[in-house]
Amino acid sequence: MGAFLPTPGVAPLPADPVLAMKVALKRGGTTDTTHEHSVQLRGPGHVVALDPGVVVREEPPRQAQKITPTTFPHVELREPDLPWRHTPLGDKNGRVPPWIVLICVRVQDGVSVEWDRISKRSVLHIDAALVPHELPDLAESWAWAHVQVSGLGPDNKDPIAHLEKFPDDVIARLVCPRHLRPFTRYLCAIVPAFRAGVEAALGRVPETTDLRPAWPRDNAEPVALPMFHSWGFTTGEGEDFEDLVGRLRYREAPTGLGERPLQLLASAVADISADGPPALLRGALYATDAAPVDKLTPPGVAERLAALWTVQPGEGAGDPVVLPPRYGLGQAADPRSPWFAQLNHHPGHRVGAGLGAEAVLRHQEELVAASWEQLEQARTAAITLRHAQLAAEIGRSQANRIAALPEGDKLQLTARAHTRILDGSGVTIRARLLADGLPDGALIPRMRRLTRGGAPVSRRRPAATGTLAGSLATRILQAPEVMVRAATWTRPNGLGRRQDVAPVQAGKQAPKPTTSPTQPFTVRLRPLDVHVGRLRDRLRGPAAPTLSEQDGLPDALRLMPRFDVPLSRWLVDIDPEVIVPGLGEVADDTVMLLEPNRVFVEAVLAGANDALVRELAWREFPVDARGSAFRVFWDGADGVDALEMKRWTKLLGQHAAAANADNAANAANTANAAVLLRGELFRRYPDLLIYAARRNGDAVITQPPTCFGRLTTDTCYALFASKTAELLADWWIVFEELPHAPRFGLDSPTTKPPTASSLSWSHFAGNAAQVEALEHAPATLPATWGPDAPKTWGRDAGAIAKLTLQHPIRCALRLNELLR
Repeated sequence: MGAFLPTPGVAPLPADPVLAMKVALKRGGTTDTTHEHSVQLRGPGHVVALDPGVVVREEPPRQAQKITPTTFPHVELREPDLPWRHTPLGDKNGRVPPWIVLICVRVQDGVSVEWDRISKRSVLHIDAALVPHELPDLAESWAWAHVQVSGLGPDNKDPIAHLEKFPDDVIARLVCPRHLRPFTRYLCAIVPAFRAGVEAALGRVPETTDLRPAWPRDNAEPVALPMFHSWGFTTGEGEDFEDLVGRLRYREAPTGLGERPLQLLASAVADISADGPPALLRGALYATDAAPVDKLTPPGVAERLAALWTVQPGEGAGDPVVLPPRYGLGQAADPRSPWFAQLNHHPGHRVGAGLGAEAVLRHQEELVAASWEQLEQARTAAITLRHAQLAAEIGRSQANRIAALPEGDKLQLTARAHTRILDGSGVTIRARLLADGLPDGALIPRMRRLTRGGAPVSRRRPAATGTLAGSLATRILQAPEVMVRAATWTRPNGLGRRQDVAPVQAGKQAPKPTTSPTQPFTVRLRPLDVHVGRLRDRLRGPAAPTLSEQDGLPDALRLMPRFDVPLSRWLVDIDPEVIVPGLGEVADDTVMLLEPNRVFVEAVLAGANDALVRELAWREFPVDARGSAFRVFWDGADGVDALEMKRWTKLLGQHAAAANADNAANAANTANAAVLLRGELFRRYPDLLIYAARRNGDAVITQPPTCFGRLTTDTCYALFASKTAELLADWWIVFEELPHAPRFGLDSPTTKPPTASSLSWSHFAGNAAQVEALEHAPATLPATWGPDAPKTWGRDAGAIAKLTLQHPIRCALRLNELLR
């Protein structure tokens, strides 16, 4: 049909043209007849609204803040033919103008949005003086509407066939080539491109019968445009990702960064001299080459703090003595462990534990609620425990009754369990009896019926004690040579014999039994051990109690909930300078190397676990006081950062969780260097990727950070497994823009010549003043471009879209250059 559409010319074209279409029918390769048919097209004057669901994406997002001014606003439409569906125009160069366009106007005086009661839609009003500046040239609207086909492989050259097979892979896009200004509020809207469409969308009968544009370029009258779809956003600074990366500079960590002096209360350490070195709190990250903080503690402080928990006789005069908490007392397997005294007797470490406790107290309600929820999930465990307690009690009672019976009666009563009960040497009773010569038939139910009380056999020869069947089994075990001789007997009805005993040949001695007659066989029943083992196997997961056979069955479940929230995130909410004391002194656009402080990490974990146990016990939660609910400190860590506290046996900072299948990578065990990053880059691009890389021959080895977290909106940290010296010598630090959906735009003004991968606003103007005056990017090829500039600009909408497509940026900076 496009071949029959009228092409733009000097005379106005009709808005609803009638096309005379001719179709030639051939027979045998020759034209047989020609049919003519008239088609009435419905132009833009027949559309009053758009389906809201036709817009699938807005860029920038609705109500977005601090958008980079180099971005072109655009919308994506679900129906790929929609922009040209009501355009009754053709063009031999493929430059068909759309019947709708996207505009982007600055929110200012002279621009307003009013509700139209007739059309029941919002209408954009623009004063006549602002039209040439705020609205694009409709003569170039063809350049800013295109179709994108996704998933089209290199071997598939037919997009039409791909569209029929995968219709969701094809979208249409309207772009507004607006030159955005920094720190400005903008309104974007889809509006009709022809005056007939404007009149129809305003609820009026279209009076315009030709394809007159919705606004002429030299318009001298105010414009009222009905908005089919609209949204707003605000721009930020003018620099883009690449510019912001270029602003980063290395700064050496000043002495004392990461440390804060502590003021000791006179009431606690009154006898400590004020002339000595101050007690220090060292945060989670600190400057490299710093002395161990324990060595900077004033002499006598540890001893004075240790004496606080010693109550003298008569102290308090009958009133309870309130003492400071001893962090980790419930979790410590042995209070004499080195870490316990180090944690509680050093002011800096006690402050770290107190910060962990404070973080828990600030979130105590949600933690307690989550603990009860985990307990609710362990309801089946509680039911299993009660059943195990009942079964164990019944087992004890039955075991006591069985223990009082003669040996033979024990065997008779427990015959069905002989394959599951072990004797003292770890062999099943059935295997032991077979080895000792007792036939299978001696313990079967038929034997017990033949020898029960009142039976003929029992009346003729009653048993002295117990039952006759039990007495017979005992005598057989005590005289196995009888069974050896009986190996050649004919088997009586109902009485089996050992199948593996060969007849004794003449002159040979019978084999010795493994059970001596002087060592009566004893049936060992251990119901408690069995139930403890079964209970341990069934209670799995974070709410599982810790059970051992020697502990027996607990009277009730003691559970420790598990929380994988990184405590560093909660400390940042308290004060970012808890992580890096002195953070406020770090300048903008800074890259700095620090070291992680594992001692502080474990002190915080100890304080948090101690506070949670106390809070849960206060709220009558059945808590396991030796458990560790918090084992993660660093944000973004894959795994846990420390062992369970009941397994701590060394000094603080030496209990990193070893890497294993359940803890593939953990910050505390692998982090040796930390990179502190501060700058506008990290505020404007909060989801950027940061990693280290180095070249190994022709290959590139990358090292992702073991942990990554934020301290403020413009400050973050990344922990790496490599040491500081290795990072400086061999590695690059890479800042990579996270791949998003397609974005379009022009780079900031530059003095470099235009290339296909780098087009700037300055390439369309002669000087800075002209760049500033430029409101919309032109669609025509500038005459000033040199021979190396892309010649496809202005060819068609697809070529322009390819040149303005903004690819994700990856900037790699060598550390020994950036950091020196």
